[in-house]
Amino acid sequence: MAASPPADLPPPELNLTDALVQLSFIVQAVLGRHGLSVTRLRKLAVLDGREIGMRHLAGILELEKSSVTGLVDRAERRGLVQRIAVPGNRRAVHVTVTPAGRAVVHQVREATGTETGRLAATLSDSRQDTSRRTVEALIHQSTPSRCKTGPRRAVRGLRNRYETNLPRAAPSGSVFACAATTSPRSSP
Repeated sequence: MAASPPADLPPPELNLTDALVQLSFIVQAVLGRHGLSVTRLRKLAVLDGREIGMRHLAGILELEKSSVTGLVDRAERRGLVQRIAVPGNRRAVHVTVTPAGRAVVHQVREATGTETGRLAATLSDSRQDTSRRTVEALIHQSTPSRCKTGPRRAVRGLRNRYETNLPRAAPSGSVFACAATTSPRSSP
């Protein structure tokens, strides 16, 4: 059995990748308490306030349509989303979040904001701002590869709408969703 390090030693220094992964585990723990994965929350966040086709949703989530069908089936059984027939196109179906699904998104947004806000409160304002700007730069750099033009266009200003307790929070965009710039009703 390996001996524990003495309590007076500082914790090991993490490289940026390890630090971001560890932070993602904190967010995933919050999601787990609500019975969600990152992908399931992204789906609900994408659908919040809009009605879109399954193929479009698959493009945004970067999943195969068959995988999205399974996600939507499970969410529909839980009452979190609903399918809506497209008038004039018997084969097309749009999906939207239900009031119950919207409530889950709100609860997770609050819980994630509370947890990350509690952690951020241990940092000075300057370190919070530096951390936020660093993460925003990383997200901005990933956008071209993750969010192509067409059905997967990115929202300008990818502010995290889940950071309600952090400085400079804004309600547009989502860390869980490469939200398409669509009107509430888009093509299938």
